[in-house]
Amino acid sequence: MPNRMSPMPDKEKHPPQDSSESIHHRKRFWVVTVTLILVLSGFWYFQSNFDLFYLTSDRLPQNDQSANAAINLVPTAVSPTLLTNILPSATPLTTPIITPTTDIQSSPTPTLQTTLPHNTPAEATTGILFLSLLDTDHYHLFAFDPLQTRFYRVTRGNWDDIHPTISPDRKILAFSSNRNGFWDLYLLDLTNNQVTQLTNTPGYDAAPSWSPDGKWLVYESYITPNGPDSGNLEIFIHQVAPNPENNNQPLQLTDQSGADFSPVWSPAGRQIAFVSQRTGNNEIWLADLDQIENRFRNISHNPQSTNQNPQWSPDGKWLAWDARIEGIPWIFAWDSSQPNKPVMQFSTGSLPIWAYAGQTLFYEFQTPNHTYLGSYSFPKTESQIALQPLPSQIKGMSWLEKAPSAQFTDQYELIQNFNNSSLSNIALQPSINIPGGRQRVLPLEGVRAPYSFLQDMVDDSFLAWRSQTNTLSGWDFLSQLEMAYQPLSSPPSVPLAEDWFYTGRAIALESGALNSGWMFAIREEFGADIYWRIFLKTRNQDGSLGQPLQDLPFDLTARYKGNPIAYDQGGAQLKTSPSGYYIDLTELALRYGWERLPVLSSWRTNLLNSRFNEFVARSGLTWYDAMMELYPPEALFTATPLPPPTSTPTPAPSTSAYPTPTLTPSKSLSATPSAATP
Repeated sequence: MPNRMSPMPDKEKHPPQDSSESIHHRKRFWVVTVTLILVLSGFWYFQSNFDLFYLTSDRLPQNDQSANAAINLVPTAVSPTLLTNILPSATPLTTPIITPTTDIQSSPTPTLQTTLPHNTPAEATTGILFLSLLDTDHYHLFAFDPLQTRFYRVTRGNWDDIHPTISPDRKILAFSSNRNGFWDLYLLDLTNNQVTQLTNTPGYDAAPSWSPDGKWLVYESYITPNGPDSGNLEIFIHQVAPNPENNNQPLQLTDQSGADFSPVWSPAGRQIAFVSQRTGNNEIWLADLDQIENRFRNISHNPQSTNQNPQWSPDGKWLAWDARIEGIPWIFAWDSSQPNKPVMQFSTGSLPIWAYAGQTLFYEFQTPNHTYLGSYSFPKTESQIALQPLPSQIKGMSWLEKAPSAQFTDQYELIQNFNNSSLSNIALQPSINIPGGRQRVLPLEGVRAPYSFLQDMVDDSFLAWRSQTNTLSGWDFLSQLEMAYQPLSSPPSVPLAEDWFYTGRAIALESGALNSGWMFAIREEFGADIYWRIFLKTRNQDGSLGQPLQDLPFDLTARYKGNPIAYDQGGAQLKTSPSGYYIDLTELALRYGWERLPVLSSWRTNLLNSRFNEFVARSGLTWYDAMMELYPPEALFTATPLPPPTSTPTPAPSTSAYPTPTLTPSKSLSATPSAATP
């Protein structure tokens, strides 16, 4: 038979395989390349979010004492009318241009690292930022000069001034104030410092925004058409100049079941952006004034987050707002020239305000117990000033796009330091003649609690907090506590190694107010931590006390109402804000040095571990240092005796559940009868 040989392999079809050394070099090349890409990506992310990691744990500066100032008030009676037709046309806003400076002078207090915007017009590097901050026991208006890093006090008095907004001609500052006992709109003439009252209603009028021609103001107002239990926030438009023909009646823009608030007028004049709860969550909506049937549309489409604080850029192209994603506050920007384009997630922060001809965004950055002011360039997200600590939350900001004259800065008081007199005015009298320099606990007069005591260094601040809560809410809510000081002989309130109740520096609010609807908890996430902001309902619901709620509360008691989803998530978020007037008890507590605590990991299954009603006066101390103020070290480190093991072995009992079975003899049975015996 012929010898059958296998054909030789084709060299072109089957090239020789790479050697193991070549494969190793290729793998090493790709590993190095991927690693380099990841490192560069991480560096870029860190740079773009640097301010998030820049925060420190230092205590904030506090406010100065302020005196009263008399102003001229001109009341004007108004009554609302529903807006059913197209509004009068408004002229476009011309963006002002101002002069740059090359040198930045820094003042002794406070100190900022300032960077001017790049590629700005010839006159676009100066201006003033108006903002509302806590001053003594009230919120007042301040002017901040970013270049000179100085604060100036604009208003003062025994009332609150919030939500400043500058007019297009840069001469009038509109704001909200309760100086006459109720929340109304006022106009401050910056040329002569005269104040005029614009609205005069028994309810709540706030958050004004100018039309581009300066003839109208759009604002939020709390109305109760069917009684105090049916109140809701709606948006109104008011003419600035007196109009005898309609008796200065405002025009009602919205009329929905959900709250509508925080309106801002577009520089083009024909659109108004605002926040609405009509879909069960805070979303950014747009009102087209040239439309009647399809006037409103949702532009944020972000039901997973709470969207708020919309602000138009000076040219009207961009609309910015803020929302939290996984515990981090982000600023978003929507391009109105390309409305179908996805919204741009700009950078971290909240409460955005455009400045420097739209090339800079000032923003607020909050931690659980502190507030900071910062700025980014737009759209490069370059940080322009280091985060500036503030004495409180910001209750509104507005940018004046023009360098202030010497007369403007000279007519207002320069603030060297913010001092919180709410806490600094409390006289501390440390205990004497106690071994080791330790402190004592003192009884709280008129306060009911299982142990109505607090540590000597914090009891006065609690009593001051209690008194101010009584004044602002109209009832003595803090006269009854769920928990105060807890002696070492008592078991811990929660399974923690560091229970602050033992230090005499912690209190727990009466949680029964949560079940009765007199107290609501707002869930706030800061990274991986969850905190609660507590709002307390005021006794008088006529608008003389408190403000309407704009956030959606988290119902912690929903876990007990038979809903399996709410039970699994530890509660449920409400779809609309409850009606009525409330005070921010968390913000009020912070004025007197009482801070909130984050939830524990098991808060969804154990309501006590949510710690929604717990406040602590740390005073910068750790838990151990606070314990050492009351107890000697041996009280915390005394060894607990343990019973010794038995000296002789003890036989273990039988593991059998029943006695050992034994065989029992049985009689044999036969199917056939036995034969008879003969």
